[in-house]
Amino acid sequence: CADSALLAQWDEQLWSFSPVEFVPHVSADDPLAAETPIILSSSGIERPDRSILVSLLGQGSEPAAHFSRYQRLIELVSTDAADRSAARDRWRFYRDRGYPIHTHEAGAPRPA
Repeated sequence: CADSALLAQWDEQLWSFSPVEFVPHVSADDPLAAETPIILSSSGIERPDRSILVSLLGQGSEPAAHFSRYQRLIELVSTDAADRSAARDRWRFYRDRGYPIHTHEAGAPRPA
């Protein structure tokens, strides 16, 4: 996530989303990053030892740096019109390069 304030919100939410559960995570520059399943970063760091990149790009953003080196890319897109428009541009970028794309609307029922 390029937005450090949004990244800080995610950090807080991962610490506090449930009083009895914990989602292990650290910042990319933490000494425990190599041992921790979730790494938070505001820069386009490359982590070839990870298989999934979750991207919180936002409005006007280019595709995530190094996205092609991961097995899966997950982009979270808000309901903001400008954010959705930028996401559609990235979607076309991925599609035009032959990447398989699946969309999921939050709150929508899952197929059986």
